Amino acid sequence: MKLSPVLRFSVLAFCTLLLSACEGDARDLTEPVEAGRLNISSLQIVPPSAAIIPLTVNPDKATAFTLAGINASGQDIVIDAANRRWSVSNANIAAVNENGVFTGLQEGEVDVYALVGGVSAPPFTVDVSFGILSDIGDIEGNMALQPCLAQTYSTSGVFSDGSRRALDSVSWSVEPQESGTFEVGTESGSIHLSGTTSGPITLTATSNNLSGSRVLNIDNTLEAISLPDGLSLAANATLQLAAQGSYSASGENEIKNITDAVAWSITQGENQANVGNTAGSKGLVSGMAEGSAEVQANCGPDVSARTTLTITPAVTQLVADGGTDVNLSVGQLEPLRISTGSIYDRNMDVTRLATWDVVGVDDSVVSVSDASDTKGEVMALARGEVIVRATYNSVSINFTVDVN
Repeated sequence: MKLSPVLRFSVLAFCTLLLSACEGDARDLTEPVEAGRLNISSLQIVPPSAAIIPLTVNPDKATAFTLAGINASGQDIVIDAANRRWSVSNANIAAVNENGVFTGLQEGEVDVYALVGGVSAPPFTVDVSFGILSDIGDIEGNMALQPCLAQTYSTSGVFSDGSRRALDSVSWSVEPQESGTFEVGTESGSIHLSGTTSGPITLTATSNNLSGSRVLNIDNTLEAISLPDGLSLAANATLQLAAQGSYSASGENEIKNITDAVAWSITQGENQANVGNTAGSKGLVSGMAEGSAEVQANCGPDVSARTTLTITPAVTQLVADGGTDVNLSVGQLEPLRISTGSIYDRNMDVTRLATWDVVGVDDSVVSVSDASDTKGEVMALARGEVIVRATYNSVSINFTVDVN
């Protein structure tokens, strides 16, 4: 039967309305289920990590809020801030979208609200006020530094409307330059500073051509640095060294890890090895050619330590302790071990240096640990046969694991 144009239009309009209603109701259906699953007892609106409270923002400045929750047992729970019921107390002053991104429209004070499955967060107040950076605030942090033990320092901006706010961009410097090193912190306007040479040091923060400074003091409590010795690595391998600092404090010696703060270098055998000296790679030695290399770690010009590494031939194969065919029963836990060389050698074991995984996407038959303390431990979960792979310096070995 052919529908008249009017009837066709009516049916189409009805379907569109029905679909729209369903889409509009989707959150009403899913949020209570999620709130029940998470057992949410309270909800909180969370400003950006670097924000200074009370929070003041310029009109047209976008600020992303997130959510935090607590369950009935008092434990913190993660709650996605996207596609939520966000709102503001005055839509003339500010707007907030469904993902919690707040934007000021004109000057004034406004409250931000969030609702998840019937649980509402206390309002978060934002002052929308136009301000221009007029000064750098005080630098916050300890006045005293121990050599090569990083401390966190931060600052903020003072704006023309009298508010204090986080700074979008800050550059840091120290004088004398050789007396300190630093890394940018995880929050805007912060750094992790490590002092080296004992004595006074001036720390300066600069933003928009405005600067603020603070004089700090580096003490002389670092007595010595120690490095592990008797180590070796293959010419195509890497090895992470750790530097320990011995500090005299309150009449007692304290040992602290200062791997990320000391300066690393190769003093002999530059063709045999190199060592990382940038953030994320400090103390990581890479073998290059057979021979030996001397690695040095120093904190300033006065305190240093050296160790000699033996660089063995490149790894070309891995071997398993007991072979690569493994038979297990359901529920059995079996540690797998590997070494370099042509036969398994306990002195050349690299089990904990390798990366372990189950080949393919199906890990229902066995699971294999890649955690530092339990690497290579296989747990039999169900009947079947799978391949477990260990990889060390781009060289792999496969185990055939049969569970019955």
